[in-house]
Amino acid sequence: MQSALKLARRPAAALSRRGVRNAGSLTMDVHPSGVALIKIDCPNAKQNTMSKELLEEFEEITSRIEKDAAVKAVVLMSSKPGSFVAGADIKQIAALGDAPPEVLAEASGMGQAALDKLESMQKSKPWVAAIDGPALGGGLEIALACSHRVATSSPKTILGLPEAAIATALDAASGKTKPRQRKLGWMDWFLEKTPPGRKLLFDQATKAMLKQTKGNYPAPPAILECAKAGLEAGHTAGSTVERQLFGKLAATSESAALRGIFFGATAAKKNPFGKPDKKVETIGVLGAGLMGAGIAEVSIGKNLRVLMKDKDQAGLSRGEDMILKSLGAKLKKKRLTTYTHDAQASRLVGLTDGSPAWKKHFAGADMVIEAVFEEMSVKHKVVREMEAIVGPHCIIASNTSTLPIGEIASVAQRPENIVGMHYFSPVPKMPLLEVITHDKTAPAVAAAAVEVGIQQGKTVIAVKDVPGFYVNRCLGPFLTEAMALTQQGADPLAINSALLDFGMPVGGVTLCDEVGIDVSRHVVNNLIGDQAKGYLGVRMEGADLRMLDRFVEEGLLGRKAGRGFFDYSDPKAKKKPINKDALAILKEFRDPAKDASQLSKEQLVERMMMRFIVEALYCLQDGVIRNARDGDVAAVMGIGFPPFRGGPFMYIDKLGADHVVSRLKALEAEHGAQYAPPEILLKHAKDGTPFISSAPEPEA
Repeated sequence: MQSALKLARRPAAALSRRGVRNAGSLTMDVHPSGVALIKIDCPNAKQNTMSKELLEEFEEITSRIEKDAAVKAVVLMSSKPGSFVAGADIKQIAALGDAPPEVLAEASGMGQAALDKLESMQKSKPWVAAIDGPALGGGLEIALACSHRVATSSPKTILGLPEAAIATALDAASGKTKPRQRKLGWMDWFLEKTPPGRKLLFDQATKAMLKQTKGNYPAPPAILECAKAGLEAGHTAGSTVERQLFGKLAATSESAALRGIFFGATAAKKNPFGKPDKKVETIGVLGAGLMGAGIAEVSIGKNLRVLMKDKDQAGLSRGEDMILKSLGAKLKKKRLTTYTHDAQASRLVGLTDGSPAWKKHFAGADMVIEAVFEEMSVKHKVVREMEAIVGPHCIIASNTSTLPIGEIASVAQRPENIVGMHYFSPVPKMPLLEVITHDKTAPAVAAAAVEVGIQQGKTVIAVKDVPGFYVNRCLGPFLTEAMALTQQGADPLAINSALLDFGMPVGGVTLCDEVGIDVSRHVVNNLIGDQAKGYLGVRMEGADLRMLDRFVEEGLLGRKAGRGFFDYSDPKAKKKPINKDALAILKEFRDPAKDASQLSKEQLVERMMMRFIVEALYCLQDGVIRNARDGDVAAVMGIGFPPFRGGPFMYIDKLGADHVVSRLKALEAEHGAQYAPPEILLKHAKDGTPFISSAPEPEA
């Protein structure tokens, strides 16, 4: 194998005894020693994917190798630096559109046949997969079908499957339900080899799967069905079931929704403002709290030098401890090597107001991101102080969640250098970044902000400078409706349960507790005001929001305070009870004119989600977001809008714009103008046009 690896490092021209160059994605050179080097290079694509064309070429070249007695072994690698095979060609699946399941199953069968053939060759002609870059989904299957695998230590090299459970299904479909080296114990024998054992195994797996997915995703039960067929009847039966299920799943609305999010996230990798004039290398972060430390962590992890400053050593130490604890956990889980861990930690420079040289350090920063208190006067103080210290090229970015960027920039001497970069908490886990430009932000500054976000590993959307930007602008009416329902007698637990069943990660009332009721109050209050000035006006009506003031007065701030709508005093309690003090406040603000206590789950979901959807529509109509796809991606990645529903716009397309108009008019008649359908929705309903095109997105 060592000689094969040396072979893979030599230029192809030096290898060739006989060169075979296919017109498409594969080339082969055969060394006199009998080792063939196959390189994958899908044309006109940044990543190699398992397209129909690649599979056809793979069939041709493996047949040639199989018959060629001169070829003794094969090394398989990519010609694209940092890209092995990143899975199936999603665009080709999408391009099949409304094709019958049989056609989609045939596409799956091509992949199965290629892998079967590759695996069958290993005893006579071993293959080595030389992996640099992502080997995902079908790409990892190719590597696993080879006799041996070697991989670079590049951070781009990732081995993975779309879902962990798929690995079980793939093994089962191949008739290999256990690792080759695992000794079969009596419990394994019982569970895998006996009918009662298999029934117990799959009953428990189904129960666990439904608890996690709530029946919202069709793929997990299909995976179990595939696994069962392969386990009971072997490779051929498992492959047949796998093909059939793939054909059915690819035609579902859930598949279309998830593809839509994939296309949107891929398109977001392209900077809408173009290439920045200057590369950002050093970032100053003001504030070492949860947000500041999170921004610093995702930056040092992507080769950016970070100057993190807090007012005193105690605050700085808390931030540094958070970062080092996170890096240590990654090291323990072997997600980082010792060298990478130390390299990332070394890129963090901690500073305080008392550090003699902090101004000298910040004078060399290319960008400063402030994560300080959400008060306009504090933001203005930061802008004035930073402009007196940093160079004229330095970008000053605000991590504000709701304050207008233009107003923050109003005190700046160089307003063209001011931009908004709204991260979501916790920063290392939440993938979304909103970049907000005001009317004087220079295009090069916006380009640099987006570029930094992409480098940090974020999915970046460009947003107009309006109160709440996009995600929080939609969240405000959603939270308002949660308050309205509780004031009308709806059980907070019932509201939570309904939203969880719909697919949200947390219930509507729990969301207030998780965000912090003081923060929720801040979000909704910043959206209240005249529509002509960019605020939401009537769209924030429906509840008496003074109730949030009472919660804050009583110290009921949510989970962080141990008390909010729910009682968090018992850390072991899986289901948190409603806080008695919260019940007293709810009684105080009970709306005597309306009763929501008997609403069904579907009605609770409709009232809350329609408030979110109406505001998303206004954001598209008013140019707050560039397009509907951005709106879907941001909703899914920013607040956890159910991915299998695709985001608010794909959800409208699924329900039908005319149906949504009908429901909104009914809700408007019953509850008020906050439910009035926007003009853009009325137009789509009249024209019968979807918000999201079914055509695949262009290459980012």
